[in-house]
Amino acid sequence: MRLNLFLKSFAYTVIILFIIIFLFEVFVNQDNKNYISTFDRISADEIKTNSDDFVVAIISVNCPGKSTFMPQVKAIENILLSANISFFIVNDSPNDKSHEIALQNMIDEFQITSKVYQIDYNIYKTNGGLINAKRRYYDFALDLYSSLTELYLGYGYYIVFSDGKFQFDTYNHNEVLDFFNSKY
Repeated sequence: MRLNLFLKSFAYTVIILFIIIFLFEVFVNQDNKNYISTFDRISADEIKTNSDDFVVAIISVNCPGKSTFMPQVKAIENILLSANISFFIVNDSPNDKSHEIALQNMIDEFQITSKVYQIDYNIYKTNGGLINAKRRYYDFALDLYSSLTELYLGYGYYIVFSDGKFQFDTYNHNEVLDFFNSKY
């Protein structure tokens, strides 16, 4: 009798868990295919046409650590722009109005003056849910350079190129600053 009750309870728990995962996968952080963003989209191939020194910073308005990494992005922006080094700030968030408003608020709050791009959701289509939460970010980063060493899918992630060639990737903004300070 108790075994039968246990098995029924276990079965109901598993069913409810699968329903929750399914709903999360279908409805959470999904793109609105009909929404037209005011932010330009960019692909890795477009960035790689640059033959000079440049840095790509991948950010997200969804990241709870944005109050930590965005001041670092701003510090790097100031130094790179003064040295005339291209700086691509690329946002990884769903394409919808609420995330766009949040992105603009974040840009204003941290006084970012560089152009901020969205990862091109027409090229990197899969994103959102539980299983593919960072698929777009991952595919975009690997398209920039296929042998990244520090790709842990966090934000405030920098990919550094010098003379159009990959140099290193890091979450440490001081490494980026030290590299360009030693070069210039």
